[in-house]
Amino acid sequence: MLEQRIQQSGIKNREAFMRKMLLEGYVLSLELPELKEILRLTRYTSNNVNQIARHSHETGRYYIEDIEQMVRNQEAIQDALKEVLNRLSALE
Repeated sequence: MLEQRIQQSGIKNREAFMRKMLLEGYVLSLELPELKEILRLTRYTSNNVNQIARHSHETGRYYIEDIEQMVRNQEAIQDALKEVLNRLSALE
């Protein structure tokens, strides 16, 4: 049963698991795929901002479609963050 709990925790080292259990009384392992999606969207949006800035500096122009896409990406990031916060608050 102990080995099963260690595997479920995601902690590779048995001694580290035991120390954590001794000091904290529990081990919480979170798997939140939404965080990976947030990171992906953040990288994508950052890349878009850089491209738009570079293009604007070179030409003095920007495209409203690019700005609208960035706004949609930011909204997707905010929605994903809200989902993560809702899941975390449910752990109480």
